[in-house]
Order: sequence, then structure tokens, then C-alpha cells
Amino acid sequence: MRVITRAYLVLVVVAFCWLPLHQNANQAQAADIGQITTLGVANLGGPVSALSSQADHIYAGVNGRLVIVGVADPAQPTQLGQLMLPAKNNTPLTIESIAADGTTVYLATSTSPAGSCGWACGGVGALWAVNVQNPASPALLSSYTYPSGDLGSAFRSVALAGTGVFVSAEISLASTLQPYRSELLAFDRSNPSSLKRVGSASLFGASNLTISNQVGYIAGRDDYLTTANQQLFAYNASTPKQLSRLGAGLPGLPTNSVTLLAAGARVYIVADSAAGVTVRVADTSTPAHPVLLGSATFAAPLTSASAGRPAAVLDGQHLIIQRGDRSMFHIVDVTTPGAMLEIGRTQLAADSLVLNGALASVPNHLFAAANGSQLFVMRYDGLSIIGTVTHADGFSPVAGVTIARSSGASASTNAQGRFSFIELAPGTYILTPTLALNHFWPAQRTLTLPPDGAVRFVMLAAPANKSFTPGTSTQLTYTDTKGSTTTFDVPENAFARPATIAVTPTVALNPTLAFTGHAFELTSSQAFTAPISVTITYVTSDFRVVSDVSQLTLYYWSGAEWVDTGSMCSSATPYIRDLALNTLKTTVCKTGLYALFGPTHRSLIPITASN
Repeated sequence: MRVITRAYLVLVVVAFCWLPLHQNANQAQAADIGQITTLGVANLGGPVSALSSQADHIYAGVNGRLVIVGVADPAQPTQLGQLMLPAKNNTPLTIESIAADGTTVYLATSTSPAGSCGWACGGVGALWAVNVQNPASPALLSSYTYPSGDLGSAFRSVALAGTGVFVSAEISLASTLQPYRSELLAFDRSNPSSLKRVGSASLFGASNLTISNQVGYIAGRDDYLTTANQQLFAYNASTPKQLSRLGAGLPGLPTNSVTLLAAGARVYIVADSAAGVTVRVADTSTPAHPVLLGSATFAAPLTSASAGRPAAVLDGQHLIIQRGDRSMFHIVDVTTPGAMLEIGRTQLAADSLVLNGALASVPNHLFAAANGSQLFVMRYDGLSIIGTVTHADGFSPVAGVTIARSSGASASTNAQGRFSFIELAPGTYILTPTLALNHFWPAQRTLTLPPDGAVRFVMLAAPANKSFTPGTSTQLTYTDTKGSTTTFDVPENAFARPATIAVTPTVALNPTLAFTGHAFELTSSQAFTAPISVTITYVTSDFRVVSDVSQLTLYYWSGAEWVDTGSMCSSATPYIRDLALNTLKTTVCKTGLYALFGPTHRSLIPITASN
């Protein structure tokens, strides 16, 4: 049997924010703190400088050793094996970055010879390929050492794409005008037992490297002195031998170290400062021309004089960020880049328990290095509800609305109209929004978790009513949540007997017209005997998707379709539209649902699926 299913996709200039919140891998460290639960701790025997995760294994850089930890049982992380990398120029290595792919792990390392200038004076940058098929006995496959012709080198970050390994490196120079440059190096890993450098690109002030969709992204600039030119560079990483710059954008990025993460067509730029941690989200649909989608700073004071590079991991629509100077985690929902929301913040029980800035994650788990040699395995156990509150126009957010949860807890909407409940147990929850002198659509929402929940409320003006006495004209006015008035002028002959008229603001939808945020349910205790005049005032934001304001029209819902009120009353007066004063005046002659709509450029597209 062939079944045809027909649905309709409405393309609208703006969409209401129904924001799903996925179950996290957001965790932090010491015991149970807020939304964070520590499942297990392993002592790795030395300072942890880098972490990477793959399935139920963690790869850690510890004092020049690659340490493999099994986390199949998160409550009992177990060291499975290790490999000591040989020193370079009799100087121990620091593993700066780790990338894992199947049975091979790639390590970027540096050395810091004794002296005031560290790596820049004889440091050696190197790339290593290690076979981890047998976690108990990892084996070195091959390595590459940067040529020693320059004063020093350090490999800072490693990322994989296709048959390539890509490394961001710092190279020191003899010139005092250019103390160091950065290089993006490309290696062929088609045979991990024989790493071959096949390409490179030079820039300055480069940060760590991230790759998505065969494109490498790195923050830097083209000259050493002009720090204001720090921007996001994109490189073609599809073929290592053909490494080439695609373009750059977002000038004015922070000159201090930033962390880059990428997923799909988005790059996340995380920087720390005295003001707090700042997250920028860029659209990289066109890699050569990244576009800033949103930026937000989440304030928190630093405990040291300067900020370092923050550690961060991305889990679905959440960024988990560890501050550069202390044991603070920020959990940020980045579903909507223009309205990012910090849904959790965790400070460790004691500032002495400081993280090393090494993070890794797999879904629902976070791995963090702390106290020098400890590896913490943590889980974000709770489910989440996140939502928005807007005015009736569906665009304008409402701050300060209290959302009561049936269990007794409550939350308030922020400046973007967003709220969240986190760390929830499975079950059914009833949410009720309140703000004095207003009502909401819907009045309540019931959600059952799991899965995580998403909800939207619309704030509306409170209902209004007025008594009418025959022979006396009456005026009923209500003011909406943005300050616009709707006035009903009831003539002296509107009712044959004493009556009460009432109006309840609401919302409405028309598949072919744009809703302006003005809708009401008109009721009365008696039938009309004469039309009632209605004057609606509106503001600019009400008609942002209306293509022609001069065609705004008040419609009546007949039960089957929207009908122009101008055609309903035999004695109706023509519309009076004052575009300068943003008012519309017309008449109504019966009770029911009314809404103000206008023409729009959106389309209704039928989508037919067959199976």
C-alpha cells in the first residue's frame, strides 16, 4: 500500500525559539557540586598537560608519557598502559595536544630548555604517531622533529582530517623585530609508520587549531606587530599536499590565546579576560568568509592578574569551559548564537584544587585534569528544560518573568527572554509563568522527561471588561505588553439591555498572512444591535515581517476561515489607517476571535512524502 503524507512548511522571516536542550557531557570536578557529579578519580603520577578521549579510553600526556586510562567503569578509571617518549636534546617533553583516530594516536610536543626564554631558545617541536591497538602496550610508529635551523620550535595543537595530520607550531627567529612566527604544518598519515611533512603555511600569533568539514581554522594575523589584525583564518585541509589559505574574517579577535572548536558549519571562539569568559560563534558555511552569529561574555572575576587560554569542549549544543586561571566551569547553551545562555556554573570546593586546563569529553561525560596529577571522571546526570517568553509579536523577548515549576522551584527569564531548569530527574513537570498584570499563552505547559524539554510562552495583557447601560456610550481599553492600546467605543444603541463586554488578548496564526501580535477574544452577555468601533495602535516591531503596512486588516475567525471584518457588518465603516500614528480603526458587529494580519513575503510550501 502506498501512503501519501502531506505536511506544510511555513517559511517565515523569524521563528519562535523552541530550543531543544540535549543531555550533557557537562561536568567539572571535586565531589557533587551543583549539576556536576564526580564518578571517579585516577592518579596518573605527574602533571597532566593534555587529554583526548575515544570510546572508553582516555589518552593523557603526563611528563612526556602517553598514559592510557580505561573508563569503561567511570567510577573506577584504570591505567591500562603507557609509553615514555624519548627526550629531545636531553630535555624532557611536554605533550601539548593529542588526537586519536582508531588504533593510532598523534601527539604534538614541545620542550623548554633551561633559561629565561624557554622553548624559543633551543626548544624542539615534534609530532609522534603511536599504535594503541593494545592499550597495555602502546608502540611508537614514527615521529617528525622540526628542523633545528631556527632558534627554537614548539608544536602546540594537532588535528586530523582525511589522510592528513595538521599541526599548529610556534617557530622562534633571530630577528628582534619578529621574535617568533607561527606555522600550520601538514603531514601525510596514509602510512602512520612514516609521517611525511607535505605542506605548510606561515602566519603570526596563531592559536590552537580546529578542523571541521575538511577545513582547518586558526586564529592569527599576517604580521607580527599589528595585533589589531588578529582574525580567523581558514585553510583547505582536504588534501595535505594542497594546504592553502581559503580566506579570513572576523578581524579584531583577542590577541591573547583563544580556544577554537568547530562542529559542522560553526566555529566557536573562546577567550578569557579580566571581564570573564567570552564566546563568539561564527558561521563558516562559506569558509573563506566567516560571519559572526553572536558573542557573549559570562562575567566572573579572575583570581590572578592575567588570563590564560581557557580549556573548552563542545558537547552537542553545549560548551563546557574551564577558566584559564582557576577551577571554574561555565556550561553555555549555544543553540541560538545570538542569545547564548549560561545554564550552569561550577566553582570547585577549594581554589587550591586547580585544573590543569586539560579537558576531554564523550557524550554525557567530561574528563578533567586537576591537582597536578589527578584525572577526574565526571557526569552531568540531570535532564533539562529550556524555554523562552516573548511578547505576542513572537520576536520581542520578555525579561523578569517567573516560571514556577511544579516541584516548587522557579526560574526567571533573562534579557533574551530565556530560562532554564537543569539537573532534573525523569518525571512530569508543570511550568507556570507569572508576571503581575499579565497573562500567558499557554497558561501552563506540562512536559515529561526524558527527553529534555523545550517550551515557549507568550506574555499577553490581562483581560478587561466593562458594563454597559443602554442609552449611554461606553469605552473599553486595554494596553498590551508593549504599551500599545486597543480601544472599543461602544455606542449607546449597541445593546438593547444592560450588558457586560469583555476582551481577552490572545495569539493567532494565519498560514498566508503575517500576525502582528494583536489578537483578542471579544465576548458579551448580550448580542450586538449596532456595530462597535475598534481602534488598534501598534509599534514598528509588530509589523517587521509585514510587506505592506497600508494593507493591515482586522480578521474574524468564522470557525473555518479568517474573514475580513470589513465585509461582515452591513453598516460597517471603511478602514481608517493612519500610517503616521500607527493606528487602524474599523468596526465589529459580533463576538468572537479577531486578529490583525498583514501581507508578507513568506511562503507556504507543501511537502509530500510517499512510502
